[in-house]
Amino acid sequence: MHRFAAGLALTLLLSWAPGASAQVATSPASVNAVEGNANSRFPFDPDIEQQPVEMRYQQVFAASDFDSVAPPFPITMLLFRADAGQIGQNGLSGVIADFEVRLSTTSRNPDQLSATFSQNPGGDEQIVFDGAVGFTPVPSNPPGPAPFNILLPLQSSFVYDWRQGNLLLEVRNRGGGASGAVDAELQPGDSVSRVLSFDADASVADTVDSLGLVVRFAPEPATPAAALSALVALAGLAAGRRHPRRRGRREEWWVAWDSNPEPTG
Repeated sequence: MHRFAAGLALTLLLSWAPGASAQVATSPASVNAVEGNANSRFPFDPDIEQQPVEMRYQQVFAASDFDSVAPPFPITMLLFRADAGQIGQNGLSGVIADFEVRLSTTSRNPDQLSATFSQNPGGDEQIVFDGAVGFTPVPSNPPGPAPFNILLPLQSSFVYDWRQGNLLLEVRNRGGGASGAVDAELQPGDSVSRVLSFDADASVADTVDSLGLVVRFAPEPATPAAALSALVALAGLAAGRRHPRRRGRREEWWVAWDSNPEPTG
């Protein structure tokens, strides 16, 4: 039964690909088709000296990076890409047991985020993912850029109108780390920047800088949750452990991977 469920989940996952005609937006747009000049494991792998810790992470994306898509733009999928400069590395690998994602429209500009987390989100802040997320290794594709095939399907869509302000992504990682790194860009004055703390419930950031993950935003529906749940749960069993949710909330299992080409945009 486990073998059948895993096979079904994998089949459904491999068959998923964003529609070729789907509108997508990539930020920072300047590295949409070229490799970013940096990489980052945050907020997916917030460990220091092999000691797993938590993380609160905010990144702002300039509204101008979304002007190629018609507003309002329903975001239901976040796509990342492996860092091609990490020879021998394959994006992200592992399961994060407690991963919360929020999106909002913010008046804060890149390189102007406040170190006080509460001052950055907009009034339309929405929790779009709250659960466990699993990542399967994908090729880093040197010299790059790698395809956007590290997927995070959201549990609810966020309708973003870039005419109203910039986009803020917030992650609260309370569930450990997925090893590896994803592509990023470090360029003061560009369209992204971040603030972060190694405490998921911190009110003030430890780090404020111009680095930002390269993220593609898509309006495609998520891969069927039942298949993803089966695949990641079985992966946890194969590893000889479970990854329970905290604070008494029910467990939810998601996987983020796709071998098919992503839409261009």
